[in-house]
Amino acid sequence: MIHRLPTKATYWRECLKAFWRLKLKPKFDGWELAAAESPWHGHRIQLSNDYHLVQYCKHVLNIKQLSDFYNSDTNARFRVSDWMRFIDKLETARDGVRPTNTRVYDMAFKVSALASKIPQAARDNIKAGWTTSVGLGDKVYLIRGKIEWPAIIVSDTRARRVRLDATGKAHETQTEVMYNRFTVSQAVMWGDKWAGPKGSFGGELADLTYTLLNHEETEFKLERLVRSRTFNQFPDEGDEENGLQLITKTKAKIKMKTPPAEAVWKTKVGPLP
Repeated sequence: MIHRLPTKATYWRECLKAFWRLKLKPKFDGWELAAAESPWHGHRIQLSNDYHLVQYCKHVLNIKQLSDFYNSDTNARFRVSDWMRFIDKLETARDGVRPTNTRVYDMAFKVSALASKIPQAARDNIKAGWTTSVGLGDKVYLIRGKIEWPAIIVSDTRARRVRLDATGKAHETQTEVMYNRFTVSQAVMWGDKWAGPKGSFGGELADLTYTLLNHEETEFKLERLVRSRTFNQFPDEGDEENGLQLITKTKAKIKMKTPPAEAVWKTKVGPLP
């Protein structure tokens, strides 16, 4: 990634290096949020180290998360015959020529074999889905096929769609739909911004708790670490620090060592009753 940046973009390079040195790591409980886990670069699983196969799955088949191996309508894992159909269509559109039957079958078999490596616990979590009960005023995503509409519940049967601007802030529209015709998924919020439906890649980033510098006692939402504003904009957080202040304070705390005087005192007087 560094090598792809312009040689004169020294500030960008240093920012990326500083971010990597924080060693952010998501803190998981079992296989929660498995649906949004990357099959190729995940913290819990990496299905293949075959570079060419990984690139093919990412850029031709558009497999970016574990849930992409599953049919969202039936909750079943795609079969070899499904992958053969996808591969035939996508490669024909890419190359302008239909691939051979041998090519289609070989690639479909390889992709299906990768899906079979997903652990059972992860499969169960993926199949559980992210449907949720809703109430008035709830912020949700209405999902059906390729449709993924952000909306706010306004009655027992209807939801009002909202338009998200480039920063993720919602602006209400006058369009209302019957939400029982969709899969309803809870919206994950990044402060006052919409991050994505629960279980999606964007939602996962905002929903997870992260540790800092390999120190298990540090637990932060990513939104707090990148925050440029302070208490006035986030009064509900009860936190007057912006992201830079929080990171600096945490790094100092991790490096701080207990004074030796405390250990010497305990050896002289023994533990307190």
